[in-house]
Amino acid sequence: MAQTATATQSAVERSLLVRIDHGAVPVNDGGRAWSFYTEVLGARLHRISHMDNQRFVGQGPLLFIELAGHKGCGLALEYENLPPPEGIFDCPVWAFRVSPETLQRAPEVLAQRGVTATPVAGPEFSPIAQSLFFRDTEGNSLELCVPRTPATEPAAPESGGALHLEEISHLRFTVTDVDEAERFYTDVLGLALIGRSSDGSELVYGLKNGEQFIFLHKGPRSSPRSKYIHGPHVALECSEQDYHLIRSRLDNKYVEYYWGRNNRTPVWHESMDFTVYFYDPDGNRLQVQMPRAH
Repeated sequence: MAQTATATQSAVERSLLVRIDHGAVPVNDGGRAWSFYTEVLGARLHRISHMDNQRFVGQGPLLFIELAGHKGCGLALEYENLPPPEGIFDCPVWAFRVSPETLQRAPEVLAQRGVTATPVAGPEFSPIAQSLFFRDTEGNSLELCVPRTPATEPAAPESGGALHLEEISHLRFTVTDVDEAERFYTDVLGLALIGRSSDGSELVYGLKNGEQFIFLHKGPRSSPRSKYIHGPHVALECSEQDYHLIRSRLDNKYVEYYWGRNNRTPVWHESMDFTVYFYDPDGNRLQVQMPRAH
């Protein structure tokens, strides 16, 4: 299943979720990760949180960074060793839009840091033409990509990294039951399905801005990294009206309460009046929020 550009644009305009706003990845070595994300990917420090020992059990400091023009991204320092990665598609995969020139020289840049990269051509049903998969120093899967349709949104300004990341392009999640995942992402989150592989093992959803996507890939089990630690997540933005609609659709079994000091306290200091953390049926951790400054 592959839609025309006109049909895709019409579909994503009905999507309730507007854009991928930010997210966080788990790290075991904050200094090592910080060096990679700043020197290679051009991250900038925004602020540091969770520096006291009373906040949460099982999570260390969180470095909030600006990455590819997105503020609020985070490197979450964990107290326990992370599970080992499982292949180049170990999910979640964070994907960033780059220019064709950046994609071409990226393997050499990464090789200088001892990082192996794997090029992959996008299948016909995908809005992504070319990708390069690799892992950061902590084993998290990352992707650089060039879309089939040139982006209309301006690229993030150069930030000093060896590779210029223009924008968060998409996320890839592993799901074990494609039909159940399709019902959740379509009926609960209100995303527009714009692509499906011929064998039905992969779905592509478009966000309302028309330039960001969510990929769901069938696998035998969810990646341990998708739900092993509470800090990492993917944050999606929607209007105030659509936020309340999505919140009303979420079964409480998916909503996360336990991060607070008791089991019925919402996450951090953030009120569920404007943001909610929850899990999809396979345990991939998500956040939906109204537009707000970081």
